[in-house]
Amino acid sequence: GDNRDNSEDSRFLDGPVGFVPAANLLGPAVMVLGSMDVQAPGWEFWEWPFELRYRRFFKLIH
Repeated sequence: GDNRDNSEDSRFLDGPVGFVPAANLLGPAVMVLGSMDVQAPGWEFWEWPFELRYRRFFKLIH
């Protein structure tokens, strides 16, 4: 999930998204592709570069 308030993702079974079926899982996660620490509202796109967690990009998961 994206951890925003009122987001509709796999954490809520009663929403349109729901859990990912186990048959669709191919293997374990091995890398973080990107990460943001969202503090500003989403429409303030000029703040996005400052909210990126660059140290986490392409980080291997042990």
